[in-house]
Amino acid sequence: MKWYQDSHCEFFDNAYVNFTHLFNLATRGVFWVTHAKGNMTSVVRKKLLRKPLGKILRDDLILLKTAMSRSQYPELLRRVEMIVTINSKEVVTRKT
Repeated sequence: MKWYQDSHCEFFDNAYVNFTHLFNLATRGVFWVTHAKGNMTSVVRKKLLRKPLGKILRDDLILLKTAMSRSQYPELLRRVEMIVTINSKEVVTRKT
């Protein structure tokens, strides 16, 4: 298992969703970013952005919807939907 320093930022590839691990990182002050899976269900608890701002389309605090996921990550998550450029094409992506 990899150990992370407090206040470190970690980036995970391709919708890494080990919520137990991610919650453990968050409780130690480690910031992390991953792609949100397409089938991830959640409830928006607070909109941090009322209307799109440049390439940022949404910025929300969410709560995971399924009981299993919520038991593994019981606190709010921040989800940002934005336009990014991949291979010279602009696409919409969601990051958690």
